[in-house]
Amino acid sequence: MKIIVKNFIEKPINAQALSNRKLVYGAGTNDAPYATQPMLSGTRVKCPYYTVWDNMLKRVYYAKFIIRQPCYVGTSIHKPWLSFMAFRAWMETQQWQNKVLDKDLIDPGNKHYSPLNCCFIEQSLNNLMTINKRTKGKYPAGVTWNNNNKQFVARLSIDTKRVYLGDFVTEQLASNAYLEAKANHIIDIAYQQQDVRLKAGLLLHATKLMGEIV
Repeated sequence: MKIIVKNFIEKPINAQALSNRKLVYGAGTNDAPYATQPMLSGTRVKCPYYTVWDNMLKRVYYAKFIIRQPCYVGTSIHKPWLSFMAFRAWMETQQWQNKVLDKDLIDPGNKHYSPLNCCFIEQSLNNLMTINKRTKGKYPAGVTWNNNNKQFVARLSIDTKRVYLGDFVTEQLASNAYLEAKANHIIDIAYQQQDVRLKAGLLLHATKLMGEIV
């Protein structure tokens, strides 16, 4: 979820209100000395730091979410980050505005939210790294069937545009074309990064994709 600051105002709360708070998703402690989800002109607003923290906890501790998104099974959180204010202290050191929290770009396959593995990235980059499961749908990611010429078509999405990669006589050839094109695109993006951790992580993802080519 992209987080945008909309003039959120921190209104202090008293010790009694703070002590009455329950654990968030049964695990997180909202220890902010201010109201993190106040009502403003009849609308509930959220602290932008709290929104990111809440969404992170949901992916790890909210059973209904995990059922819908089983890829989060086994995901964990750096223990100090179960404190909202501890997480906020880290987040304040990051360039997070208009970006999303990511846990596995730097370390492909990582399932642990921590300062070592997490970073904030552009939504477009997050979309690029979202690779559809090969079992989703009838054909592999990036591959469709053209009934007119009885061939398989490979396409790659770049900046919301679908780029045609060609028609192929076999599903595997089309999949290979997609994997190679996506890996090369990720490499191009990698060399545009100033953060060396992002660059290294992207190159690892590209190498992983290349390794899937048969």
